[in-house]
Amino acid sequence: MPELLNRIGVVNEWDRLREAMVGREVQTMAPDYMPEMSWMDPEQIEIMQKQAGQLTVDIRPDMAQALHEQIEAHVKLLESHGIKVHRTVPLQHTEELNYLSEVQRGNMIFGAQDFFVVIGNNVILLSNFRYPFRRKQVYGVRPVLEPLLAGSGVRYAAMPPPSPHYSKDDIYLEGGDILVAGRDVFVGCSGRASSPAGVEWLRQYLAPDYRVHLVEMSPDVFHMDGLCMFPREGLIVYSQALIPRLPEVLAKWDKIELEPGEYFGGNGLCLDDKTMVMPKGYERVSAELEKKGVEVILAEYAMTMEFGSGPRCLTGVIRR
Repeated sequence: MPELLNRIGVVNEWDRLREAMVGREVQTMAPDYMPEMSWMDPEQIEIMQKQAGQLTVDIRPDMAQALHEQIEAHVKLLESHGIKVHRTVPLQHTEELNYLSEVQRGNMIFGAQDFFVVIGNNVILLSNFRYPFRRKQVYGVRPVLEPLLAGSGVRYAAMPPPSPHYSKDDIYLEGGDILVAGRDVFVGCSGRASSPAGVEWLRQYLAPDYRVHLVEMSPDVFHMDGLCMFPREGLIVYSQALIPRLPEVLAKWDKIELEPGEYFGGNGLCLDDKTMVMPKGYERVSAELEKKGVEVILAEYAMTMEFGSGPRCLTGVIRR
């Protein structure tokens, strides 16, 4: 197989991570609040309600600095483990920065798990976000992603766009809800991100090669990868309280259960099937992983998590 064909591809969540994309803290702007954001940190909700449309660096320079430092430390951590890291570019044009601003102002281009999703040799550009302000991020992703895809032989696609007019049942699909285990693809639905219509689009697009499972979650949470992860084949970390019913194929796996208050305890990033990056503050979960033979690297993500992004969220996986 030509070298280029080996550059892009993801079979599961736990193979050795080789290449990824990470965003930047640049042009970050507080979005207009919508009720589907009620899961977020109370301080962030207050900022959205009172200071939407303003740059974070102007509202809270301390937050912007901490966000920048933690994202850059994440990049250094990945690179120290031999992972090739690509970075997004700032939005270049006023039209891009203001895209859909009449619907919802805001800008956050650092949740890289939501830039695109790679499943086998399928690369799906993600722009169907429930929060309209997030849809502009494709303009910082495509200039970096598409040169990597050129000549690679991958299937590159994007979904039909949702309406600018918000409807809870429109076609939404978000990378933070998607977990891959071989030919099984799991997509969480809480009503705050991906929708059943988005899951059905993915099912049709990947058929007949993949089995796509909709995983129902509590409406109190955002993405599935905050409360569910696969450190290796046959081992799942998840919250039974927030995911009451696992798909049958996962129900047979060995389990580590999250306790109340451990959202983001499922947002570890697998570097391989024996090594995982976890946010500080989740030492109990980390200790349980260590008992299962998984080495845990604890790092600081307190501010990125306040903005909704733990270590997995920050990482757009290109190749494992």
